[in-house]
Order: sequence, then structure tokens, then C-alpha cells
Amino acid sequence: MTFFKQALMRKLLVIGCSLLVLGSSVPCEATTWKFYLFTAPVNPGTQAFQQFAKEVFEETKGELKIDVYPAQELPYPTTEMPMTVRKNHVQMADAYGGLVSGQLPIAGLFDLPFLVRDLDELKLTMEMIKPKLESDLKKFRAKLLFYYTWPLQNIWTSVPVDFLDTLKGLKIRTNNLPQLNFINQLGGAAVTMSPTEVAPAAQRHVVDGAITAAFAMYGVKWNEFLRYGYILNMHLAPSFIIVNENAYKALSEDIRRVLDEKAAKYQQIMIDTFITEDSSAIESLRADGVKMTYVTDEDVKKAENIAHQCWDEWTSKQKKDIQDLMIQVRKGLNK
Repeated sequence: MTFFKQALMRKLLVIGCSLLVLGSSVPCEATTWKFYLFTAPVNPGTQAFQQFAKEVFEETKGELKIDVYPAQELPYPTTEMPMTVRKNHVQMADAYGGLVSGQLPIAGLFDLPFLVRDLDELKLTMEMIKPKLESDLKKFRAKLLFYYTWPLQNIWTSVPVDFLDTLKGLKIRTNNLPQLNFINQLGGAAVTMSPTEVAPAAQRHVVDGAITAAFAMYGVKWNEFLRYGYILNMHLAPSFIIVNENAYKALSEDIRRVLDEKAAKYQQIMIDTFITEDSSAIESLRADGVKMTYVTDEDVKKAENIAHQCWDEWTSKQKKDIQDLMIQVRKGLNK
């Protein structure tokens, strides 16, 4: 008798839900995703993703709600975004290449100094490595939704830096191993820490500077304590928006279509915004009194020679498929 009662209640619930849908635009059961970021709440990237989530919610009429969590709001390492997505702790994550190259080694290619330095080079390189990236993501039961890039990376310090040799002995916060090796080979002392740790570390003089884009630096107000910029234009820094494959497949076709459309839209929005507004950030930093020194031609040649050593060292530590890809990339970029 209990079985028949339960069956009847299920039928009544379905009928009631159907009637509710007919009489209201509110869905019976909305899907909620957690979207974990590596950036702080005040970061321009975080704000853009909040707008992305808002548009998805509105376009799907509330059927897909994406809750955005900036760095440190969830107890998961930002260096392990792919594994966090695989375990379905979050359904969506911003996997910055410099942070997740331990789990996605091919992502580390973009962090090699002086390799990918403009949008054309980025597009070409992504076309060449995308099959490998997607294959590696499948091991984490994840898929690539879209990618974007942070602007060119430069060195910002609390003391003047006029030449490469001036970096000797300075403690510089780096984002990844290639940057770390580059700074160390220049005679500096590379330091690793999360973005949210930089401000207190600089205020305590634990670090003398950091590598990041002007756009990011101005957005998180690091210019309050890093008053000098050494403009090397080292490399672009892409980040990959990944989603749990099963969570994605569980969405209806209409919801997936909206999500894909918004992803394509925001890939272009974020690339355009970050690159164009980086120039505005440079001007704002200059107006704030941040002194910028542009690298000399002589130091560019010296830096490129050191960078090539970093490329070779990085490549030698990769598996053969990535080594072969690196050969293709260098040939495609004529570098």
C-alpha cells in the first residue's frame, strides 16, 4: 500500500509542477552551479564574470544560476582547478594557465617569456595546442568552455628598476615556473604566492615586486605600494574557463545553447576589454605617479637570450607530445 501511495504522490507532484509552469515563468527546479575564480572580488575579471553569470541567469529565465566565488571564498587550491572540477566540488572554474600547469602541463607553454606576445600569436598557438588541451581536460572530466587572456605581463616594484641588471637581488613575485626561472637567471630572487597574498607581503617588504599586467595591478590597487614599472612586455597570459562535463551534459539543449553563446560573447569581450583597457591602466598608473621605465633594445636582446634558455629548459621536462607541439609552435611563430 505504501508503494502505491508513493507512486500517487509522485504523479500529483508532477501534475502540480506542470500546472505551476503553465501559470508562471519561474521554473520548477533551477540548476545552480558554483563558479570558482582565482581573482579577488575587486579584480576587473571577477566583475566581468559576475555580469556573465547575470546574463546567463536572465537569458535562461532563471533555469541556470551561476554563483560566482572569488579567490579564497571556497576551500580549494586555485592551482588545482581541474581536479576541483573533476570532483564536482564546483561545476565551473577559471583555470589560469600559470596556476594550473601542474595539472595541465600544456598550459605552461603560454607562460614562457617572450614566446606569445600579441593576439595573433595567441590565436595561432591556441589553434595548434587546443586538441591537446581538450584531451588533457577529458582526464579531469572537464571541457573547455572558452578562454581569454590577461594583457602583457610586466614587472612592478617598490624600488626603481632602470635596467635588467637592476633586478639583481630583488624579491619578485612570479606566477609560474618559467617566470621564476627567468627572474632567477636575471639575478633576482623569485617568490611564489597567490594574488591575494601580494598586498600584505609587499607592505611587510617580504617581496619587492610582482609580475602582472597593468590592468590587473591598477584594478587591485597594488600601485599603492608598487610605485615603479619595468615594461618588458614579457608575454600574454591566457586563462581557461572549464566546466564539469557531466554537469554540462545534464543541461537541456536550450540551456547549453545560451551558455555557449554567452561564452563566445564573453571570450571576445574579455579579450578586447583587457587588452584595450591595459593602455588606459598604464595612463592611470602614470597619472598616479607610478614611474615607468621601458626596456632598452640592448636589454631586450639580453632578455630574449635568457628566455630562449627558459624555453629549452621547460621543453626538456615535458613529455614527447608536448615537445613535438613546442616545435610546431616555434615554427608557426617563427621563433
